[in-house]
Amino acid sequence: MHVECVGIYFTAVDKVLEQCPLKIMGNVLTIERYLPQKSTDETDSSDDEVEFDGSQTSILVSGLPGNVDKDYLEMFFEHRRFGSGTVTNMELFLDHSFAIVTFSEPECKY
Repeated sequence: MHVECVGIYFTAVDKVLEQCPLKIMGNVLTIERYLPQKSTDETDSSDDEVEFDGSQTSILVSGLPGNVDKDYLEMFFEHRRFGSGTVTNMELFLDHSFAIVTFSEPECKY
């Protein structure tokens, strides 16, 4: 899901989405809100996504080049031009060309 903010950034994630399309090392990235799966226990067999409520601070970034590393991605998404705040966590899955990037707070820093 992509959100158009028309120059007004409501959240850190919104600012990144507003910048799309983004490129890293020549690769055009696909960026979406990352909504984790609901935690399930043995009594709940639901595997639905968590509903978006504006407080999510993560994005799913796919289409990454195979030679990108966590430090590069962190600097990229924290940069004023492309990013929206402090990156607190990054899960990088280069074998599948994607990453989950989490910002420190939902509000945009810049």
